[in-house]
Amino acid sequence: MTISYSGSLPVSAVNIGLSASLPVLQLEVEKLGIDISGLAPAIAASLEVGLEFPPVEVSYAAELAAHLNLAELAAQMNPAGWVTASADASADLAIQLGLVDLKLAAALAITAPLEAGLAVGTLSGWSYSGSARAFGTRLRAATAAGWGRTAPASGVGAVLIATENPGSWSAFGQSFYTGGDPGDLQYLGELGGWQWSTGLWNLMVRIRLFIARLRALKATLEFQIQVSLGLNLPAPQVLLDVGLGLDLGVMLENMVTVRADIDLAIGSIQAQLDILLALIADLQLQLSAGGLSVWTYDGTASGLGAEFATEIWDGIPSGNGATAAVHGLIIASTPANMTTFGSIFAA
Repeated sequence: MTISYSGSLPVSAVNIGLSASLPVLQLEVEKLGIDISGLAPAIAASLEVGLEFPPVEVSYAAELAAHLNLAELAAQMNPAGWVTASADASADLAIQLGLVDLKLAAALAITAPLEAGLAVGTLSGWSYSGSARAFGTRLRAATAAGWGRTAPASGVGAVLIATENPGSWSAFGQSFYTGGDPGDLQYLGELGGWQWSTGLWNLMVRIRLFIARLRALKATLEFQIQVSLGLNLPAPQVLLDVGLGLDLGVMLENMVTVRADIDLAIGSIQAQLDILLALIADLQLQLSAGGLSVWTYDGTASGLGAEFATEIWDGIPSGNGATAAVHGLIIASTPANMTTFGSIFAA
C-alpha cells in the first residue's frame, strides 16, 4: 500500500474534467455564437425566392386586367425558373445545415470523454472540518474495519484533499460536492460521479440542452430544404383555366411557417449560448483558487486512514502545524472506478 503527496494544487488541477473542458467549450460556444448570428440573415436571403413573390390573387388580377401579354406573363411565371431558384435556395440551406452538423458534432465531441467520468457509481466520500492531526486520526478510526460495502482487505484507490484556506475550500465547494461544513469527519456515502462533480454535471446539462436546440434547428433546416425543393408555381394558363380563386398564399404558407420556426430555434440557441458563456466565466473564476494539498492512495481499505494519519500528523505540508484548522475531502472506490473518475477528477 502507498500514499503519495501530489503537492499544493489549484482547484483547476483537481477538478480536471471541468478545467480541461472549459477553454475548448468557450471557444466552440463563441464560434457557434458568431456563426448562428449570421445564420438568420443567410436563411432569410435564401427564402426570398418564396417570400418575395406576390402570393395573393390580386397581383395576378391587376396584371391580367391590364391585358399583360401572355408571353411576358409566362416569362415571369415560368415554373422552370422557379425550380432553378428553389434549387439555389436549397443549396444555400444545405450549406447552413452543414454548419449546424459541424457544430453538433463538436458539441458531442466535447461531452463524450466527460460523460464516462460522470457515469461512475459507488464513489465513497468523507468531508472534514477541524484540526489537521485529528483529520488523520478520525479517518484511521473510520476506515480500519472498511466502510459501507467495502471490506477492510479490499483494494481501493483514493484522493485526499486538505486546505487551511477557507476561500479555496469555498471555491472548490461551488463546483464539487464537499458535504458543507460538518465540524468533524462525516461519511457522505457512496455517490455517483455526477453527484460529486456538481459543476461539471451542471455544465453537461446546459450542453445537452443546446445540443437539443441544434438538433431541432437541423431538423427544421432539413424540412425547409424539402419545402424549397418542392416550390413550383403554376403556369399562367393554369391560372386562366381555374380563374382567380387560386390562393397562392396557401401554397407558400409552409415557407413562412418554417421561417418562423427557424428564427425561434436560432433565438433559443443564442439565449442558451449566453447562459453557457456566463456559466463558463463563473466556473473559471472558481477554478482559479489555489492552495489545495492533495494526496493519492493505492492500497487496502483498512490502510487508508492509517497511511493518511501519518502523512498529516504534523499538519499539511508548508502549513501551520498539527493544530491548524483545515477543511478536507476524501474520495475512495475500487481502482477501476477511480481510474474512470480520473478522466474528470485528480484520481
